[in-house]
Amino acid sequence: MELAPDHFRSLNLDLLVEIMSRLDGSALAASASTCTALRDAARDEKLWQKLCNEAWPSTSKGQLQLQIASSETGSFKSLYADALPLVLYEVTRGVRKRIPAGTILDTTSSPWDFISLIDIYYKGSCIFSEVVDGMIEGMYRTCSQNFSRFLCYPFKLDLLDFNCPEGESHDFQDFGSRENNLTKLPLAAFTGCEGREDLCNKIVGDLQLSWILYDKRKGRAVNISSWKPRSIYRSYPPEEGYVICFGCIIPVEDDRLPHTLAECIITVKCKLMIKQGCIKWKEISLVIKDKSGSNLNGEQSMAVMKQALSCPRSIDHYMVELGYQQFCKQKMELQLRDEQEESVANILSAAMAIATLLGICYACATLL
Repeated sequence: MELAPDHFRSLNLDLLVEIMSRLDGSALAASASTCTALRDAARDEKLWQKLCNEAWPSTSKGQLQLQIASSETGSFKSLYADALPLVLYEVTRGVRKRIPAGTILDTTSSPWDFISLIDIYYKGSCIFSEVVDGMIEGMYRTCSQNFSRFLCYPFKLDLLDFNCPEGESHDFQDFGSRENNLTKLPLAAFTGCEGREDLCNKIVGDLQLSWILYDKRKGRAVNISSWKPRSIYRSYPPEEGYVICFGCIIPVEDDRLPHTLAECIITVKCKLMIKQGCIKWKEISLVIKDKSGSNLNGEQSMAVMKQALSCPRSIDHYMVELGYQQFCKQKMELQLRDEQEESVANILSAAMAIATLLGICYACATLL
C-alpha cells in the first residue's frame, strides 16, 4: 500500500513554525501527532514560550527565561503541560506509603529551588503579574540569617510584603502600572450594574488567579491555584473590602505531617475604589494548612510543595471543584469527630473532678 505524500516536507521549517504559532496548546499538541514534519516543527521552543507568555505573563520575566535557557531538564513545553491542568484531589485514589522523615529524599528540594509565578486576571486579561525567586527571600530580608526561622515558623509568603532586589520592580499588566498597590480597571468593568454593592460583587467575582510553582532543579511545575475563587466574603469591618480565597488539595506522604492531606490557600484581600476606577491590593499571600486547619511550618510546607509536583491533575475544572467539595466534607467530619472527642474528654474530666470532690467530702465526714 502506497503512503500518501507528506506535502508539509516541501515547506520551509521556519514557515511551518510561523503557521503553527497561530495555534493554541491543545491544537499544537494534536497537530504534532499527525506527521513527522509537524512534529519536528512543534518541537520549536519558541512556540511553547509564546503560549506560556500569553497564558501567564509572569513567565515572560527575566528570572524564568534565564532559568529555562540554562536548564538541562526544563522547557517551556513541559512548563505548559505541567501548569495548564489544575491539581485534582480524588477521594477514591489510594494514598501511597508515607515517606519517613529524615530520609535522603528530604534533600531533593530546598526553599531556593522554587520560583513562584503569580498572575491575576479580570475577565481573561492579566491585571497583576509577579515573580518571586525562592521562598525565604519572600518572607525575610536576609535569608541566610533566617533559615532556622523559616523551617520552624508558620509558613506564609505575602507578595505585598516582599521587597524586590534593587533594580527590579513589581509589574502589573494591561490596565496600568503599580502605584500604592493600585491597579486601574477598564471602564467596561463599571457598567451594567445598578447599585454599588452589586457592582463590587460582580467585579470581584470575575477575578481569577494562577499561582505556578516552578522547581528550578527538576524543571517541573505545578499550578496550585483553583483558577476561580473558592470563596468570597466581606472583610471586617466591611469597608475594608473583600477576601478572596483560591487553592488546592495536596495528598502528602511525609511523616512530618500529621495528616495525609494538605491545603494550599491563596488569599487575596482587596478594596474596590469605584471613584478612582481601580482596585487596591491589600494582601496576596500563600499559606499551607493540614487537614485540621493548622498552619504548617516552612519545613512541612516544603514537603507539600515537593509532592505537589507529582500529584494528579486535570483540565476538567468541574472534577477539580468536585474533589475540593469532597475534601471540605471530610474536613467537617474530622472537626465534628474532634469536637465530640473533646466533649467526651470534658465530661470525663468533670466526672472525675466531682468523684474526687465527693471522696474528699466523704473522708472529711468520716473523720468528724
